[in-house]
Order: sequence, then C-alpha cells, then structure tokens
Amino acid sequence: TDLSLSPPLKNFTKLRRGDAVIAFSRKRIIKLKRLIEEKTDWKCAVVYGALPPETRKKQALLFNDPSSGYDILIASDAIGMGLNLNIGRVIFSAVEKFDGEAFRSLTTSEVKQIGGRAGRYGTEFSEGYVTAMDKNDVKHLKALWKNDITPIKKACVQPPNFLITTVSNLRPDKSLSKILQFFKDHVVLSESYFLTEMDSRIHIAESLEEVPDLSWSDQLYFQAAPIFTRDPEVMEAARHFARGCPKNLVELPREMLSCAKKGPPRNDEDLLKLERLYKLLEIYVWLSQKIGEEVFVDVELARDMMENIS
Repeated sequence: TDLSLSPPLKNFTKLRRGDAVIAFSRKRIIKLKRLIEEKTDWKCAVVYGALPPETRKKQALLFNDPSSGYDILIASDAIGMGLNLNIGRVIFSAVEKFDGEAFRSLTTSEVKQIGGRAGRYGTEFSEGYVTAMDKNDVKHLKALWKNDITPIKKACVQPPNFLITTVSNLRPDKSLSKILQFFKDHVVLSESYFLTEMDSRIHIAESLEEVPDLSWSDQLYFQAAPIFTRDPEVMEAARHFARGCPKNLVELPREMLSCAKKGPPRNDEDLLKLERLYKLLEIYVWLSQKIGEEVFVDVELARDMMENIS
C-alpha cells in the first residue's frame, strides 16, 4: 500500500481509530496511555518489548478488534516483532531513543521499519500515514525518509562452546570470564563479520565464580542464557539457580512468586515486578531445556506462572 508523510498532529485530540503512537521507553508508553485516556475518549492498547510475548499478542488482538473499544495503540519499536497490526497512521512521539549508552537520533532503517507498519497489505487501511507531534520532528522524519537504507555488510558471530572449551583446555589456569575476555580482546574476524557483545557474558561468568562446584558445561549454559545483567535481582536469581545445579536440584524460590499471587497489577510498581518475574521464569525454563528438567524440578510450575502472568 501507499505510505505518506502527513502534517504534525500537535495534540492528542486529533487521534483517530487505527493510530499507533510510538515511544521508546516503558515509562513513556505508560505515561502516554494514561494521558490519552484521561484527555480523550479513546482507550489504548500497549505493546513494548518487556511485555511477555503472549501479552503483546493479546494487546494486538484488542487493538485489531473493532468491537473491543481499544482503538489506539501505544507502542515501542516492538511493533516490528512479528505482530500483524491494523494500523492506519504511525505517530512518532519522539525522533530519538536511548540505545543503552546515550540518546541518539532514529536511523533511516528504524523510521522506515516502524513507519512501514501503517497501511500494510491485508489491513482495512488502503493507505498508510506517518507523522510526529510537532513540525520539526516531521521535517526530521521527511529527511530520513528520503534516504536509502544502508545495506547490512556484516554478520554477527559468537564463539561456539567447543572453541571456548578448546581455549580453556590450553589455559586451565584461566576462569571462564578470563577466557571470554580473551576472545573479546584477541579474536580476529574477516571484514564480513563482527563479534557479538561479550560484556554481559563476561559479567555473568564473573558473578558465578563464587558458586562452588558449578560444572564447566553449566557455566557455558549460564553465560549464554537470556539474563538481563543490569538488574541486580535478576542476577541474584541467576546465582540462586546456579547454586542448585551442583546438587542436581534447582527450585524456584517461593518469595519470587509472591507478587504473582496478588492478582492483576494495581500500579506501575506491581507491573514492573510482574515483568521481572516473567523474565526470571523465562530464564528458569530456558536453563531447564539446556541442563535438564530433572534438575529444574519446578519447570511446570514456571510454565504455568508464565501463562498466568501473560
């Protein structure tokens, strides 16, 4: 379908059914949802990366259903993660995002990927529109829209476990974190490849060095697990899981599950706790698939909890 840049929205009273307002942080998304629902008659579905996949899917279904009452979507760039969405207009609430280190302008690729969700083939909208809240942001989007997307020239690779083990056998005096640091500092790749981000893997490996008798194979699984290293509670839960591995018994700590027993989240703090709990359960299930469900004995409970949270 055709895609056009339209004049700035300026305020949310000009929203219409099928609009997707884009923001780049969980806090901003929740704030926009409250603001729009307080100032207008619209109800908003939300989609962002920290939500469980099933929750994102349910929110998408609400937005796509014309009879649900949820006619506006507030979303991050997670709308590009395989969701079919009935979007007529994409509205950027900002044209910069925090990339983990600093705020930066959106790239041409990001703008076209997100903006391209409007008016997609097979939806009720034969034409899609892209805009922003103010005229300067629209000018910025227009300039980016004219650019060609930079071709991907390099592929990401990571050191396979057999190679990490080979280096370890040559340097038995070195810990896993030191071996991973060695790869980060000394690996040489052709111009067609780049090494995956290694700092989080190194951090996980370092944090598990205090766990006695953790096998080499289990260390390799943990350093590759989907563990968010910037969250101290997630890291402590990972250490708890690791301490149980040498005993062949990893149970879910019951205090971890307490926030899920309180019912639906009543405020932002409750929502954040449930999002964190889901991540912890996700790690638990992932590790059970690698190390064994006979060790991770609460895996069925974890799966049930994940479904309930979603």
